[in-house]
Amino acid sequence: MKDPVSIRFNLVNTDFFLSQADVYILKYPRGLRGVEEKAAKKFRDNGVNILPHLPALNEYSLFESNGIFPAKKILYIGVPYLHDFGYHEIHLFAKKSLLILKSEMIDVSEINVTIHGANYGLNLHEAFQSEIHGFIDAIHENAYPKSLKTITISEKKLSYYLECKKILEQLLPDGYYPRNNSDVTLSPQNNPDNRLIFISCKSEDFKLASLFYEYLNNMGKRVFFSEKSIPAIGNANSYVIG
Repeated sequence: MKDPVSIRFNLVNTDFFLSQADVYILKYPRGLRGVEEKAAKKFRDNGVNILPHLPALNEYSLFESNGIFPAKKILYIGVPYLHDFGYHEIHLFAKKSLLILKSEMIDVSEINVTIHGANYGLNLHEAFQSEIHGFIDAIHENAYPKSLKTITISEKKLSYYLECKKILEQLLPDGYYPRNNSDVTLSPQNNPDNRLIFISCKSEDFKLASLFYEYLNNMGKRVFFSEKSIPAIGNANSYVIG
């Protein structure tokens, strides 16, 4: 059966642990809290102590669910302490998660992740965008498992879900992103034409932003501006997020 031409981004308003995804992806910021702590507790309640096996910074641990969760596997990725886990780190976390699954040669059709950042002081819009961009980068660079069909983002809090739903609809109107079916894993350095450009400008810098847009758009880049600062720019080929 031929692979679908795009990967679905599926934002759902539900409890994280109700997802039927193949792999749950969690961060480990040098300690446990939130959904990561709940997962570890559920393991412990079923006689499995994962605490000694949680990953060091920049490493990862992959656990078999063995029926404890709807997912088959649970992936913990070691990240910095939360006060150092900002937008850039969220972007890298999302990107790295797909690369790990590819390197582990896991046959995964759907992954399940959470929205990061808003519960410890980060701006919800910026944090969610950073996460989505990380996944998009991985797809662009062929750093994802080819079996992947759906990236599910579970958010239980209704207000967060509704805000992020607007962002996702602006970024990916149909909810899908075209997959890279190349056999070569590309890097930003050797694949510049596939890079997305994200620019934040103050409203009074509209003229300068317009020049940036025209220059980059003529190079074939996909240009994103913050909706909060610049409501619209360019033509129908521009992308506005916020």
